[in-house]
Amino acid sequence: MQKIEVEFINQSMDRLNLPANTDELARQTLVRIFRELKLSPSSDTEEKQVWMVDQESMSVQMPEHFEQLMTDIALVYSTEDSKSSSIRPKADGVLLHLSAIVRRKKDQLYADSSLPSHHIHAAPYWHFQTTTTGSDDLAFKASVDYVLWYGACGDWDTNLAVVRSSGLLDDECWAALPSMSVVYAARKARKYKGGIYGVCTDSHTWTFLHLSDRGRISRRCLIWDDNKQEIIGQLYKIIGQAFDLHRAREQDPKARERIRDEIFAWNEDKKSSDDKSRVDDGNIAPGGW
Repeated sequence: MQKIEVEFINQSMDRLNLPANTDELARQTLVRIFRELKLSPSSDTEEKQVWMVDQESMSVQMPEHFEQLMTDIALVYSTEDSKSSSIRPKADGVLLHLSAIVRRKKDQLYADSSLPSHHIHAAPYWHFQTTTTGSDDLAFKASVDYVLWYGACGDWDTNLAVVRSSGLLDDECWAALPSMSVVYAARKARKYKGGIYGVCTDSHTWTFLHLSDRGRISRRCLIWDDNKQEIIGQLYKIIGQAFDLHRAREQDPKARERIRDEIFAWNEDKKSSDDKSRVDDGNIAPGGW
């Protein structure tokens, strides 16, 4: 790389406050992503707009059984040695409870609209524990624990990728960026519009990233104990956007057919490999994932 390019990348990552404890291999991966995709930090105005949360999102109340679930998980995994084991059930609980809240809200909002087929009505939907695979221009694989799809995988119709940390974090985490960059590169090659959010969490520290379709990155790091309502609000907003994007995709007959075909194929795969799917939970996405 030319010296000026190296300096620009380093300045960009410094401006974005790349975590100080990022290991050398991870930093090299991020440098490569910035270089090959020509990414840069969002402006202050863009960043403010990305992380703006409306009153509805900030007033979302989690049900009592969710609060009890979080309390029970904390009780079961109360020792220092076992706290990292609480990460998965807590993250699962937050994401799936919020998805249910958003679905009920959107079902009420669209109650008078004509319903799509039952296959299409299944979207948006989550895939768990899968891998994003880049094209020749960005040839690497990145593990991701949750992907929220609002359309067909072949169309890269996702607006959220979540990486669950395997251990407790002492700083923010950028582990979602590689998966986000694969989606960004694939969309750019197809001239598709739309940004993507990424989250890395240990259920206590939540690092939110956003990559716009112009290659602008912004970040927001929140702590559950201090910023619980904003974390819920940000996730509610993002998941809600997936439902609205899905409604828009339904209006495109070809896109609707691709969604139907993929969901039908996944259901057939699950029926024929039921035993395997219990082990490889959610790892059923077709080519490219």
